[in-house]
Amino acid sequence: WRELQPLKDEPPLRDWVGKALQGKGGADVIRGVIAKTDGLPFLLKAAIRLLRDHRISIVELPAAAELQDLYFKKNLEFAFRNSRKATQLEACLPIIALQSPFQRNDPALQDRFSKYLKIKRWEWIQLLEETEALGLVQQLGHFVRVVPELLSDYLVDTVCFGTSGDFREDFVGDVLSAFLTFPDSSRPSSLLVNLARSEFRNREQLAKGRRTSPLWKILRARFDLGTLSWKLIWIKQFSAISVYAPEWSWNLICDILANKKKIKPEEAFPGSNHFYSFVDLQNAIIPMIRDVAFHREYFESACDLLWKLGLDD
Repeated sequence: WRELQPLKDEPPLRDWVGKALQGKGGADVIRGVIAKTDGLPFLLKAAIRLLRDHRISIVELPAAAELQDLYFKKNLEFAFRNSRKATQLEACLPIIALQSPFQRNDPALQDRFSKYLKIKRWEWIQLLEETEALGLVQQLGHFVRVVPELLSDYLVDTVCFGTSGDFREDFVGDVLSAFLTFPDSSRPSSLLVNLARSEFRNREQLAKGRRTSPLWKILRARFDLGTLSWKLIWIKQFSAISVYAPEWSWNLICDILANKKKIKPEEAFPGSNHFYSFVDLQNAIIPMIRDVAFHREYFESACDLLWKLGLDD
């Protein structure tokens, strides 16, 4: 959080920037760095490394909005520079970011990675190990993920929207077809969360281009075709992404409540005496309603619905 708090253009900050530049900039360069980064510590460090290590001039240094992207682009170029597998690494790292975090020893996921990248499983394992050796991927417990998280977001946004900012609808559809199988009831799908977050960050670009993501159409189709038990599992997944897609989530919530009579009880497990019912589905959507309420345009309606469901409980 401290990395995102702007610092004032005062003598202590100028002295620190001057020392960090190691004599590669005078007073004008120091003031230019602070001005172009808006005094944000993370961007200050990125700008200093670009000027000092990548030989970018203060004139070439972009403003804060584009600075982060340039920093990550140059760092990746530097990381891949001496690798014999640079082309393969460039292709696989964004896919790793889309799936982060994930279990490295999941054989089914390994097969999906290798099939999508059109390589053998052992080749995929070697590529993953090389990204770790380069410091781009880190293992935390049983899971691996691209680090830092800002780099992961940059990779996801770049691969989904391209360098021109045009939404790559076909690419997203292909990734969903390759990796989105049956939902996991134990944890949210990293792929769904990362795609939803990317679309939310770039929602203005999507609206401007009048493009529609296949993500929500595919998810709704799979939800509608599922049995009640599968619907409950899908709702758990949707609860992790509903805050990023309030309109889609609200429409789904309203449709579920409007079709109460169409939901038939279903045996929870073969031979058990426990049955799932509409009440279970209604309870499952409450976290979705809560998250939708964070958006001002849905706040009043969502709060009214939560109050109504609480009275009926």
